Amino acid sequence: MVKSRSSDPAVELAKAPGERRRRIESVTLGIEWQLWDGGARKNQLAIAQSKRREAQDEMAELRDQATREVWTAYIAFRTAVTKEQAAEALLDSASTSYSASLEVYQYGVKNLVDVLTAEKQLAQARLSGVSARSQLFLEAVNLEFATGNLLRSQPPATTPQSVEDHK
Repeated sequence: MVKSRSSDPAVELAKAPGERRRRIESVTLGIEWQLWDGGARKNQLAIAQSKRREAQDEMAELRDQATREVWTAYIAFRTAVTKEQAAEALLDSASTSYSASLEVYQYGVKNLVDVLTAEKQLAQARLSGVSARSQLFLEAVNLEFATGNLLRSQPPATTPQSVEDHK
């Protein structure tokens, strides 16, 4: 018996049960041809097309999600660069203020409380600078991760030049 898919014509060769292989006296030939499938082919095609569209939509969603992740990481990195620049300016200002307060105190114009206040502001500016610098490094690594550069040998997305260009 030779059979193929249900929608293709089928050829069936049969012999009577219990016959030995002597001489073929009769051969039965049957042809099966499906004329109407009740719309099964049409439905299978529609299901396949629906699955294809679903896979395309899922791929587009994943692509959009990856793009959003990269942009979010990039914006966070640029913000960290700006914060680090502001922390440097704050440190310069606090250092100048402390130096001026100390010098004026040595001449007897200001009291010790003013010097200690300037020293506290200098310490806070240093802490702000360290915090901003570490945040910059974290955001740079996050951007490298989001772009996939941590997993392959590509030029980094965050270079010292890109930081220096915006100062």
